[in-house]
Amino acid sequence: MTLLGVMQDKQLLVSDIIRYAETYHSDREVVWVDSSGELGRYSYGAAGERARKIARLLAEWGIERGDRVATIAMNHSQHFELFFGVSGFGAVLHTINPRLHEEQITYICNHAEDRILFFDAEFLPIVSRLAKNLRTIERFVVIGDLKNQPSDPRPLFEYENTLREMDARFEWPEFDERSASALCYTSGTTGNPKGVLYSHRGIVLHAMAAAQASAMGLCCHDAILPIAPMFHVNGWSLPYMAPMLGAKLVLPGRRVDPEVLCRLIEREGITFAAGVPTVFVSLLEYLERTAGRLGSLKKAVIGGTAVSPAMVDLLTNKYGCSVLQMWGMTELGPLGTMSTATAAVDSLPEPRRRSYLEKQGRVQFGLELKVVDDDGKRLPHDGRSPGSLWIKGAWAAAGYYKAEGGHVLDSDGWLPTGDVATIDDRGYLRITDRAKDVVKSGGEWISSVDLENVTYGCPGIRHAAVVGAKHPKWDERPILIVEPQAGAEISREIILEYLRPRVAKWWLPDDVVFVEEMPLTPTGKIRKQSLRERFADHLSRRVGPDPSNFADPTIE
Repeated sequence: MTLLGVMQDKQLLVSDIIRYAETYHSDREVVWVDSSGELGRYSYGAAGERARKIARLLAEWGIERGDRVATIAMNHSQHFELFFGVSGFGAVLHTINPRLHEEQITYICNHAEDRILFFDAEFLPIVSRLAKNLRTIERFVVIGDLKNQPSDPRPLFEYENTLREMDARFEWPEFDERSASALCYTSGTTGNPKGVLYSHRGIVLHAMAAAQASAMGLCCHDAILPIAPMFHVNGWSLPYMAPMLGAKLVLPGRRVDPEVLCRLIEREGITFAAGVPTVFVSLLEYLERTAGRLGSLKKAVIGGTAVSPAMVDLLTNKYGCSVLQMWGMTELGPLGTMSTATAAVDSLPEPRRRSYLEKQGRVQFGLELKVVDDDGKRLPHDGRSPGSLWIKGAWAAAGYYKAEGGHVLDSDGWLPTGDVATIDDRGYLRITDRAKDVVKSGGEWISSVDLENVTYGCPGIRHAAVVGAKHPKWDERPILIVEPQAGAEISREIILEYLRPRVAKWWLPDDVVFVEEMPLTPTGKIRKQSLRERFADHLSRRVGPDPSNFADPTIE
């Protein structure tokens, strides 16, 4: 017979977060940049009141628990309110990336069967074009000034006018914490985008884990700047963490150019920022060009792709901003690992300590990791045995919305990540590649991530990407695609000469190709897929190095 603990059984709900902030941090600020570039600000107390108005609006419009409510919006106060008003009511917040192809937006909106669409006024042209194909949308709600734009689609409501008429008296309902709270679609899978349906329990546990010292290390004294858009994996959970902690939240709006970010950091005393590497590339270029400083910014979490040591050095040593790498995925919401030091790692001599912190980090409590070979056999945590990375835990997805893709877990409940990685004896993860990005030359793997990171140490590199190209002898060989910094004097020979003493001979790219602008995904990552397609036959189209110049990778 099981003996149960004598404890209260309180459900973990997203509404608890805004209710806590409204009660115990009611004066703490939320600041945002509006569509005109001006700053707006209000308190968590005001945000909580407006979230309750949203919930009452949904009730009056006949939305029921579990119904999907979509947003196409950037980082601002209204989007923040919707995070809590929609989920707190018991509906499902479906954040849509406005930078997707319109066909993809139509597909995921119809697949989710969204009933209401809240969208920024700037996206009215997109929504107007798509409206007739959005089969389940009953109401469209525009956020911001229409500025005399046509008022289609219909029925169209204006956010502020509609909310102004709502009564804020609303009691947050109690329901099962395993109920769906938010929905994000990932294109990191094969075929159509697949929906990751987060529970209230998963979101709350994720926010609690991500905030602690072993991860992002945030508290009520911080001023948080989410550069990562709120439509990207729940804004990396920062819209939940900030009110949970009573931290100041600063939302940059639609513009995340370096000048705006630097001005926000200075004016609002930002201590913490989070975004993808390409954002910080632009930020560092701006600082170098203007002799600017980062002032109050003490910590940056950078994720999405691996962070180059050169970027870490510059941010840390010149600008006094420590860098934490984060590895994660939409299926995790997104936190998996964070490059924070354990006591044992902190006690190591600096070169060895740094070697650990340059990895993607250690797994957080609540999750487990394993790496396996092609036969599914678990590989040792020796830091040298790369294999397919699998994960399971309290906020890991168990599958995709509407069972798209079928049953994805293995027999023991592990989820495949699509990454190739090693785990060392201290539990630190190093992503060597995405499974689809690894270059397999002569039967041996070449890590595009490692080769790119070395390349970033060469002066004059703005963006770098390594992809595999077809090769008559080795099946695949790496080629390096480079977007140079403006005005940089750099050449193929300079880059290869830089790489030659720093990588194995058989890792040396067969060619270096310069592009004016690196293709980026809607979330700011380098679009490897388009590069692979564009350069798949590159080596057969040119007279490359004699294959005999490259040692056999199976024996070197």
